[in-house]
Amino acid sequence: MNFHSMRIVIFTLGLAFIGAQESDPLECGSPLWKEEDGVIRIEAENIDFGAVDPKWTQETDGDRVYIEYDKNNNTKNTYKLNQVGKLCYPIQFEQVGYYRFQFLVRNGPNGKYNDAFVKVEGLPWKVVPEDEEIEDNEDMQTLEGYQKVSQQMKPGQFNWQTRTIDYDPHSLYIQTEEAPFKAEICLAGRSTKFAVDKMVFYFVSDMDEEDATDEDADETFACEDGELDTDSEDSETDPEDSETNPEDPDTDSEDPDTDSGTAAPTFAPFVRPQCDDPLWKEEDGVIMIEAENFDFTARDPRWTLERDNGTVFIEYDKDNATAEVYDLNDVGKLCYPIRFEQLGYYRFQFRVRNHDITEHNDAWVVVRNKLYWKFVREGQQIEGNPRIKEFEGYLKVYSNQMKKKFTWQTRTVDFTAHSLYIYNYEAPFDTKVCLAGRSTKFAVDKLMFFHVASVDELEAQTRPETYGCWEPLPPTIVAPTYSPTTISPTTTAPTTNAPITIAPTIAPTIAPTIAPTEAQKKRRRKKN
Repeated sequence: MNFHSMRIVIFTLGLAFIGAQESDPLECGSPLWKEEDGVIRIEAENIDFGAVDPKWTQETDGDRVYIEYDKNNNTKNTYKLNQVGKLCYPIQFEQVGYYRFQFLVRNGPNGKYNDAFVKVEGLPWKVVPEDEEIEDNEDMQTLEGYQKVSQQMKPGQFNWQTRTIDYDPHSLYIQTEEAPFKAEICLAGRSTKFAVDKMVFYFVSDMDEEDATDEDADETFACEDGELDTDSEDSETDPEDSETNPEDPDTDSEDPDTDSGTAAPTFAPFVRPQCDDPLWKEEDGVIMIEAENFDFTARDPRWTLERDNGTVFIEYDKDNATAEVYDLNDVGKLCYPIRFEQLGYYRFQFRVRNHDITEHNDAWVVVRNKLYWKFVREGQQIEGNPRIKEFEGYLKVYSNQMKKKFTWQTRTVDFTAHSLYIYNYEAPFDTKVCLAGRSTKFAVDKLMFFHVASVDELEAQTRPETYGCWEPLPPTIVAPTYSPTTISPTTTAPTTNAPITIAPTIAPTIAPTIAPTEAQKKRRRKKN
């Protein structure tokens, strides 16, 4: 993940605090390092770093607790980005403007072990020559993605010097254009024996560097409130708030006796793959996810584990008898790490159960990393279709085929049902598919992507779950310059200085975003 690389962060705070502790971990499943008085302060060890990349180890030096990368490797080795895990810390900025980034680090022996990869997910770096101000600086450069960040001070001593660009050192900043704004600061190992103690962002307009880098100042983490997600796109609200398709006939006139009842389940509350950092990886053209194989209650306690006739699934707000629907900002997100292995189109489907035909029948779904949704009218093919619609962010995804029976029917756009796809531009490619509750009493059993060029839909639906343990990405294959839309997979979505806005409603009249084919252009020229 660049975000194209795997970023699986399991925040079981406390594991990293065995032995010496600088502060007590908070009792919450979703910590957030939030700006306080113009500063975000992060203790690098306060994350489950060993699960993300076991080459990070926790070390102590007197009262100092820190993490060190590959400390027993004496080869002066440097790692490539696709060989390492990413430690990603959720952060929240509270103001609009420039923030400077610095970390408190220590080089290894002889000053040769002196750098790491660093990225802010969702924001590009703004860099200026060292010791120059960022405001109105004509030499400012914009750098996308992970950068090698280093320091060249005296080996063996912790120091706040933070640089990028070899032989022409630059200081690093980011610029927020809306507030509050959630992002992630991601750290990845590059040099062996490189130690990281703290990371800070401080608002340059009203915070002095000396105060911001005070080693005795408290860390600024807390539990998430409101469960705004970590990408700015997640602040979008209802893209389609009308009720689902009333034109579809009620195909299940009788009410089968398959309700799971009110008795509490007697099976385990969390069925987890046998590793700390699972990855649902494509196998023979299919990614298959069992929705319950995730710590869903830590993200949103309205999800509960249920069982019915041998099917184990999760259900949203099952005891709420109203036809209530939840706004995206009011729910937690279940984000499953996935890996695509091929280029091209994948269709998304989920196996779900409605409580009723046009009520209790939908959820929010998104695929991360700028893999925009592409959807076409139900029953149409995606390849070569001139009427592909495109949307970035969470969509309302629904089923209204049956009630109280599981089905693979997966739709978006009310009144004119559309099927959902994504187009993968790199292979292999790591991202996440995120599920969030919208309707009460809506049950989810499985989530699936299948490669449309190589797998039949009905055959894909029979596949077993495809989870495994995370491993670094091998070299990627990039798609040719041709693509069905004008959006590049590496293009960062534009930002503005405007406040957070509500996403446009998805309506049946959305204009196609695909460019006309050469054949269509020729026909138009002939007509003219």
